[in-house]
Amino acid sequence: MQIISQIPVELIVFFGSIIEEIFPPLPSPLLLIISKIVTYNQKFTVLYILLLASIATFGKTIGSFFIYFLADRTEDLVIGRFGKWFKISHKNVENIGKRFTGSWKDIFILIFLRAIPIIPTTPLSLVCGIIKLNIRTFVVSAFIGSFIRIFILLYLGVAAYRSLVTNTD
Repeated sequence: MQIISQIPVELIVFFGSIIEEIFPPLPSPLLLIISKIVTYNQKFTVLYILLLASIATFGKTIGSFFIYFLADRTEDLVIGRFGKWFKISHKNVENIGKRFTGSWKDIFILIFLRAIPIIPTTPLSLVCGIIKLNIRTFVVSAFIGSFIRIFILLYLGVAAYRSLVTNTD
């Protein structure tokens, strides 16, 4: 804990967000709680929460893009080898991908799905890579949806912390 307390919280949030996206068993609330513990003596303003949310969003978007890229590159191998078990062919995947045109509706749906804290984002990135969703649509929706999700979690975490501190005084 002493080593962690010497690392700037912004670095922890950035790299933690990348790691959390690539290794989904690490839950994002845990990352944000750890960030909070490390910075318990800092003043939390809305601007600081926005800064942390922005940093975490950049990290999460980088991690999401890594997952997208990996899924995009391995789709042929995975579908070719395991698709028959799930009755999925390369043509089925292409047909699903063609339904997403990059319209505002696609972006809105993906933002909504990514913003909901109980929906894991790594499978969403995998599916987007497998169906070869337009990269611009993916990055825009990943960034905005992640920002909304992270800001809400941070804000609720700070509010909960403040209520605990106020109640114990």
